[in-house]
Amino acid sequence: MKKTSFKAFAITAMSLHILTVTPVNLVQAASEPVVNTCRTTAYYSPLPDQSYYVMGDYEAEMRMNGRGVAGADGTPVFPGMLAAPSTYSFGTHIYLPGLGMGAVHDRGGAIVQAGERGESYDRIDIWMGHGEEGLNRALNWGSRTIECQIYYDSTGLSTDLDFSSVDANLSSGYVDKLVANTTGASRTDTPAKPVLPALPTGPVFNISPGSENVVFVVEDLPELPSIPKENEAVLALRARAATLTPGLGGNSLGEPVSNLQLMLSDLGYFKGHVNGVYDDATTEAVFALQLEHQVLSLSEDLGAGYYGYRTHQALLEQLETHIESLSAYPRVEQMWIPSNEPLPQISSLSLPEMKYEHSGLVFADSLMNKNSTQEKRFTYEMQLYDRNDQVIELQMLLMAQGLLSDGTNTGYYGEVTAQAVTNFQLSQGIIANTSDPEAGRVGQRTLDILNLL
Repeated sequence: MKKTSFKAFAITAMSLHILTVTPVNLVQAASEPVVNTCRTTAYYSPLPDQSYYVMGDYEAEMRMNGRGVAGADGTPVFPGMLAAPSTYSFGTHIYLPGLGMGAVHDRGGAIVQAGERGESYDRIDIWMGHGEEGLNRALNWGSRTIECQIYYDSTGLSTDLDFSSVDANLSSGYVDKLVANTTGASRTDTPAKPVLPALPTGPVFNISPGSENVVFVVEDLPELPSIPKENEAVLALRARAATLTPGLGGNSLGEPVSNLQLMLSDLGYFKGHVNGVYDDATTEAVFALQLEHQVLSLSEDLGAGYYGYRTHQALLEQLETHIESLSAYPRVEQMWIPSNEPLPQISSLSLPEMKYEHSGLVFADSLMNKNSTQEKRFTYEMQLYDRNDQVIELQMLLMAQGLLSDGTNTGYYGEVTAQAVTNFQLSQGIIANTSDPEAGRVGQRTLDILNLL
């Protein structure tokens, strides 16, 4: 009889069957894989007590990596979880050379297929673990272009990623930079996640000898605290939020506007028709969000009704508040109890008088341009070989745009950053070609556009 090895973490979903057929190789039982060149990156689950973060604090890290509890399909995070473009259905298995077999259970706004957002290959994001250890692995993995084996029919396949080849430590100099960039102010108010008791050090399974049937006995596993699973409404909101892109205004059209309208509708700001047109109803909804979160104070302010970077951050904050209420529902089981009181006759009931009043906001044409007076993120020009905090901010924006690999916000304006700036300038129409004297340099025209995002 062919021996099969089992990992301890697989016990949560084990069922045993006695088969009368001849055993087969599980990999051969699945369909033949499709070999595809992919650009692989990595992400992790932040914890509130880390000494350092890439984005500066715990909340910003969660916005970049997700809340770290479950994938987009509701599957709790585990070694082997992958985020892939929507062209890969959930459950698709992908073999990654050097790591092993993973499965698609997550999505991401920057996780797109080849041809989108400047990607030459399908992008696959690999979950690398929790806390600083997971962050270190993600940074050390960086961005790697590899030949992946895609199993669209994953019948009989299991996931088993091995991170031993990925260093879980960073150089002291790199850690110092991350610590210096970490504020820590928001972490002190965040309750720590429950600590899980350690698994037993002895064998988890016993194999009874002297029998052709292998019997597995679970020994003395500690009871783990339950972690609530995010409900479907929350997962749908998170998936929609991942599609949002700042930089939308009166001339914007198409799917990005539709995604924004849907999200504003979910949050109670947008009352119009989802039509993919940045119309008056969309402008009013964005301005209402700006007022509530004190992004702007008057409709006469430049940038009123424009969906820029600060407005995007305000929407994400409002989304988290909304999700907290959804995640807590239902708190208790509801039950109908018969009443001894007689019900009133339907004919005796009347609808209350309802009055409707609509007050529309009118924005001057000059307010619909992109010359926003919101607080500027970038205040001075940058070029090759600069090294400062503003370069870090620039690199983080380029990472969010998918133009720089994750973890490259070093604060040094090198050739890689210059090339990313050139690609940004070309996409925004700031330069016509790479021979433009402004190519790769953040001059005034580039600053103006960056401050609108």
